[in-house]
Amino acid sequence: MDSSFPIKDVSMKKKTKKILSQPESPLPLPSSSLAEIFHENTKIRKFDIEFFESRDDYVKQLLMNQYLHFLSWRTQLSNTQRNTGNLTVYTLPRKKELKKETLNLLKIIKKRRSIREFSGENITLPQLSVLLQAYAAMPKKNDKLGLKLRNTPSAGALYPIEIYMTIMRDINSKLSAGIYSYNPLNHSLIQLASSSGSEKINEFLAPQAETNFQKSAVIFYIVGSLKRCSWKYGNRAYSYMLIEAGHLAQNILLLGTTMNLSACPVVGFICDEVSNYLGISEPEEMVLYILVVGKGAKSGN
Repeated sequence: MDSSFPIKDVSMKKKTKKILSQPESPLPLPSSSLAEIFHENTKIRKFDIEFFESRDDYVKQLLMNQYLHFLSWRTQLSNTQRNTGNLTVYTLPRKKELKKETLNLLKIIKKRRSIREFSGENITLPQLSVLLQAYAAMPKKNDKLGLKLRNTPSAGALYPIEIYMTIMRDINSKLSAGIYSYNPLNHSLIQLASSSGSEKINEFLAPQAETNFQKSAVIFYIVGSLKRCSWKYGNRAYSYMLIEAGHLAQNILLLGTTMNLSACPVVGFICDEVSNYLGISEPEEMVLYILVVGKGAKSGN
């Protein structure tokens, strides 16, 4: 029996090997896929920004958004401060009743904040390695079909997420500035472009003018491949893909916090422009989330 193949059932093993030996031909989504329609209709496009910037009432629109944000906050407060009447209220344990390991993680979660100002200092290669281990495959950990498990939960262990990144400046003599993709199976980087193309970043991060990304160290792009999980979950796969992107982003943010790095998650970006920058094509791959990471300007961390 082939010990390198984890399935113990002989007939199942033969069937699985036969499937895996065939050329890859993922089932295509129908052209009217609800997931693709939703993705297209929730994009931020360049003309959206130009339209609002050209309008005389743009400032009024911003003020209205702030007012609605305030109303939403007031609604949240009213929900948490509702009159409980005769309902039973349970008091939850305080810190003293928790274990040290739990308190350490809780401390990191409380410490995490979105920081938009960066010092221009670089991060180290070990720090970059730690951040990427948020999605790395776990050594010697396979599911029953032999799929490599990773450090984030994934529906069906299908892992429809890819990590692309811009390294803004040379980290050392071996790892230069540029655009990279990450291979989680062997924890390695693949260089896609030898320049960071920082001037092009302005084009798709235009809505995030308050984020000083030019002085950050690395920009992560969390990209989803819908076909990788839609063959099993249909349109529901889009929801699972978004959930997984959130798991991964939080892992990276918390790992950065443990190393006193500053980071800012970004969802306001011009979708088609960032896809062109990375050299990916939709709907095969979709940019879902951007994380800007570096050393903070104020704290000097």
